[in-house]
Amino acid sequence: MIGYPPGGSTDLTGRLVAAEMAKNLGVTIVVENIGGAGGTIGAQKVLNAEPDGYTLLVGANNEVAIARLISPTVKYQWQDFTPIGLIASQPLILVASQKTGVKTTDQFLKLVKANPGRFSYGSSGVGMALHLAGEMIKEQSGIFMTHIPYRGVNPLTTDLIGDNIEFGVFVLSSALPHIKRQTCSNRYNREETLKRHT
Repeated sequence: MIGYPPGGSTDLTGRLVAAEMAKNLGVTIVVENIGGAGGTIGAQKVLNAEPDGYTLLVGANNEVAIARLISPTVKYQWQDFTPIGLIASQPLILVASQKTGVKTTDQFLKLVKANPGRFSYGSSGVGMALHLAGEMIKEQSGIFMTHIPYRGVNPLTTDLIGDNIEFGVFVLSSALPHIKRQTCSNRYNREETLKRHT
């Protein structure tokens, strides 16, 4: 069970692990996406499932650790889950749309500080790790931007590429293919760019 829509980093990671598990165990593993409420709907479904060892959660930090702290509607606690193992860890990245002209952190801070309240940043949802990272950037740098929550990383990516929002906070694996593509289409030879980013 994956508590997010298809196509995001948790889904992609979960599907890679499921494929390897199926190969090593010699069984069929069905990946089910139950998106919504920051992964908590899928997590609750796993907790409600028959405890027979056949229903597993590919959990992210939001539904396992953060959600209970920020939402009174989440009744379970992280102790209700039995961790099996860490399967992935990824850095977060702040990405700017083309229309901002921003290419460095210094440029980002200078632009936003000079225009308080003018810019927005998106995340994959309220209370998600990406949202909290954006708020930490704001607090630690003394800037003000409006947070725009999206229903997952895919619509955020579409709006950022379409210049409908200025900034977005992503996990690296979600942003890197688009960063590579943009870099290649701008001024660099494709082969040289791929060597630098891989």
